[in-house]
Amino acid sequence: MLFRVAAATLAFHDAGSLRVDFDFAEDWGDGLNGLSIAEIAREPDPAGSPDAPGFRRDRFTIRLTLPAGGLIAFRASSHTLTLRGPIHPLDQQTLPAALRPAPVPG
Repeated sequence: MLFRVAAATLAFHDAGSLRVDFDFAEDWGDGLNGLSIAEIAREPDPAGSPDAPGFRRDRFTIRLTLPAGGLIAFRASSHTLTLRGPIHPLDQQTLPAALRPAPVPG
């Protein structure tokens, strides 16, 4: 089975109410590795935006495979996905370092 893999930037807009919950020590001891995303879920937030009435934000939850059981959750109004390189057919869902473009300046 081949996967279509490309470097991309996923940006969330008007984000807030951030919750981060993961523990690298549980899986790797003192080593620090990149996060592995299992899924990204989006749900409507019936409460809207507590700091701006009438402004809609959805709840996003990013569940992690590694570290096991980890998650990142927040509210955001929308998101943008931008490809940063070509699509590669690979037998894995990870883009090898040799195929990754330079990091985006912060």
